[in-house]
Amino acid sequence: MSEISQTPRPVARVSDCRKHMNTDFELSIYVMDLTEISHAESTLTQAHNLIERLEHALSEFIPSSPVFRFNRELPLQGAIHLPSHTLEVLGLSERIQVESRQAFSPWAKSPPSGAPYASLSEGSILIRENPQAHLSFGAIGKGYALDQVAALLEAQGFDHWFLNAGGSSILFQGQHPLHPWRIGLQWTRACDGSPRGVHFETRSSHSIRTAIGVSGVLEQGAHILDPSTGRALPLSYRLAALTEVSPDASAARTDALSTALLVEVHRQKPWFPFAPAACLIQTSGELLCHPQWEAIFKKLRSSTELPIRAFGGETRL
Repeated sequence: MSEISQTPRPVARVSDCRKHMNTDFELSIYVMDLTEISHAESTLTQAHNLIERLEHALSEFIPSSPVFRFNRELPLQGAIHLPSHTLEVLGLSERIQVESRQAFSPWAKSPPSGAPYASLSEGSILIRENPQAHLSFGAIGKGYALDQVAALLEAQGFDHWFLNAGGSSILFQGQHPLHPWRIGLQWTRACDGSPRGVHFETRSSHSIRTAIGVSGVLEQGAHILDPSTGRALPLSYRLAALTEVSPDASAARTDALSTALLVEVHRQKPWFPFAPAACLIQTSGELLCHPQWEAIFKKLRSSTELPIRAFGGETRL
């Protein structure tokens, strides 16, 4: 990864927002010189074309996708070849499934089973082992797409950018021209339908790569499944946000782990030992911020005043 200079600040923003994976992907590059604008615009076009290709590799709703074909067309012991991106996301998903103590699973839409849902043969051939197996990358696909876009931007020489997939997966790096990076977490709606939530900004005006995954029930209601039961979680918590800050921070990982976090707190398990930098918003409106989250972000303001309570690594929620 190229080293990011602390100074000077970028001079202009180039942004391109398009719909993929049933959400808005807003991709922004902050250029250091006005002569870079044309290059930034063409790079963002490449980025959106890349996301479109990824959607066709990962979607469970597009008939040509290998995921759709596995779920809808493949008989027991049937086999299907997985292209490289699909295979990579499946492997990443299964590693996070172990890391999260089974709170995240790409098989969460399948009936619970002690036996494998599928197996891999010859490295890239997926074989159905369970007639009710259902594969889904809905809780990791957007983050994975942002990771791939970040790699493209880096290859094109851009060090300052902000990538946002519908507010549920965010990845950014470098400096904003005017102020520290800012995010908003929406957890409810006012009587007129407008979103209400809480706003944060980074404590540092210059950021190494920062990934944020957000899972909640504002848009789709009680849709997050506990893989161990196959049932939707009750609405005890409205939103979970989890962040990772490092040169290799992954939006796919934080995307998946934010979903796992909601499952874990429903199970009344101790806080993630491997990903503590997070916050939760309860149905009551109470905001719980882990000290490691507060070391990265400070609360700016909220459309509704939320009480804040901090908690430690072993707090049971």
